[in-house]
Amino acid sequence: MSTELSTYRKFIYKDDALELIKIHEENHITYELANNSSQLDSSFGGDINTKQFELKILKEDFEQVEKLEEELVKADVENVEENYHLFDYSDEELVEIIMKKKSGINLIIYSLKKY
Repeated sequence: MSTELSTYRKFIYKDDALELIKIHEENHITYELANNSSQLDSSFGGDINTKQFELKILKEDFEQVEKLEEELVKADVENVEENYHLFDYSDEELVEIIMKKKSGINLIIYSLKKY
């Protein structure tokens, strides 16, 4: 069993990473949050695209974390109202949204499976 941590997911916003970290803490999963953001501020050319946080976990925990995330998303989908805005998009439009921004992909997938 390796003790080396591998990048599980990258985030632009630290708060998004902290939400996932709660799952790790509740399930006693070893993790590290690395701040790989550029230290330039916007007045020197830095912008949101230079922010990056990496959540690292043990490779052998990837599958467990994916299952835990899936369970959380399934629970969230049960609370999605039928008039949720994503239900108004065509399949092609949803694919485009997913390709542009991968965060929230699980919610979209399970929302579509529900209906």
